[in-house]
Amino acid sequence: MLELEPKDFLVIFTFIMGFIIVFQEGFYYHY
Repeated sequence: MLELEPKDFLVIFTFIMGFIIVFQEGFYYHY
């Protein structure tokens, strides 16, 4: 099983939030 450190959770969380923001911006600009 993969061992995750607190900083790894922060990186994953930031990556997911960034992806959602970019996706929403692209969605709004498309329409």
